[in-house]
Amino acid sequence: MKDNKKKVVITGLAVVLAAAMALGGGTYAYLQGTTEDVVNNFNTNKVLVELNETTGNDYNIIPGTTQEKDPKVTVDATVDSYVYVEVTDATKGLVSYVIADGWEKLDGYDNVYYREVKSSNEKQEFYVLKDNKVTYDAALGNSDMMEGDALKDGVALTFKAHAIQSEPFANAVDAYKQMPTFVSSAADLKEMLQQNGGNIILQDNITVEDGIQLGILKDSSIDFNGKTFSGAFENGTTTNGGPSVNLVLRDPNNNGGYSIDSELVKLPGGGMRQIGAVTAWQPTITIESGKYRHDNAVVYCQLQRSSETVGVVINGGTFEGKGNASVVADIIGSVEINGGTFNATKEGDGSGECIYLSWGSQRVPTITTINDGTFNADGRLFYIKSQSGYTQKIEVKGGNFNVAPGGKLVEVSGNVPATDILVITGGTFNVDPSDYVDIEHYNVTKSNDKWTVTAK
Repeated sequence: MKDNKKKVVITGLAVVLAAAMALGGGTYAYLQGTTEDVVNNFNTNKVLVELNETTGNDYNIIPGTTQEKDPKVTVDATVDSYVYVEVTDATKGLVSYVIADGWEKLDGYDNVYYREVKSSNEKQEFYVLKDNKVTYDAALGNSDMMEGDALKDGVALTFKAHAIQSEPFANAVDAYKQMPTFVSSAADLKEMLQQNGGNIILQDNITVEDGIQLGILKDSSIDFNGKTFSGAFENGTTTNGGPSVNLVLRDPNNNGGYSIDSELVKLPGGGMRQIGAVTAWQPTITIESGKYRHDNAVVYCQLQRSSETVGVVINGGTFEGKGNASVVADIIGSVEINGGTFNATKEGDGSGECIYLSWGSQRVPTITTINDGTFNADGRLFYIKSQSGYTQKIEVKGGNFNVAPGGKLVEVSGNVPATDILVITGGTFNVDPSDYVDIEHYNVTKSNDKWTVTAK
């Protein structure tokens, strides 16, 4: 009976509690407030440009006469913009003209003119030539018109217009460098790299027939666009302390083919050309993506300056040495590797390597820093040509390193041991890296035939 009473009491309390909860379950008057909607409207804009002529495209050069020629740029821009005209003059001194008022020569470019155009809901028109005419000097004679017994051909005057929003660029030069130019020949590519620079996109496969490396003299960005360049690039000049030039290489549309496929060219009288697929005489080359191959050195760094400057930065891509080629050859200056795949092969008694480190200047350190990437070698991963009195270092902070059976982590020639040059603080290896690790501060652990280096 006592137990039953307890059950009754408990049940009664539960009923009372449930009732209290039910009675208290009505509407609560919390302190609260609500705002009206704040609607943000975003206006779209446009920057369009056209280039037209009404006076035709074929002209006869008659000394002492004038002909009408009216290239006109039409701009349809709802935001402030920069408008450019590129003038390619292949008239061989036979045609004279003056650029119309309002156009200014773009600083650093001999054949590009620009003007600032304010936003408008109406189209705006700007003629390119003053008085819409070209003239032919009365002093021109047969000798000017002919090459040998034939009339000169290929005499042409070409115009091309571009437009781009003026914000967020600091000036017209910065804005111009952002606009892409499509190229389909070695001559066009050379002209862009040496005269204009900017964003360049390959429209076709391009081959350099004379074996001369294309020099980059203007800041440039090259998108290979899934095409192949058969040749080589050199960044800047071999002049000591020459100006810095920024070159960016990328190939986001790569379909497995080579972005650059290049070979060393040996000259009959001695000497060589195309020593690397990409050569840095001046800083800085940045490689973002793509696939590159060469039979001497895929990436070659030999800076012609005294400052401690990074000459090459590799953030991604695939790099393949043919035969016994070095994949990355660092002679003078610094190379920084943040990603990518590097494949070195071996033929006969020789061997290629993923990283070749040499010496070239006592004033400039030669340092290759590896933060990440995958490195595969048939014979050796690193080759060091050492020399006392020079600052040389390979710093391995991360990455995946694999050498074929019987291969070596590092080989060295010269009078400085590899342990003074190669420093490993991170990464995974299929050969024991312990000799090059400061075991007081770093761990070397082995698992499944792999050694991993980590900080303590």
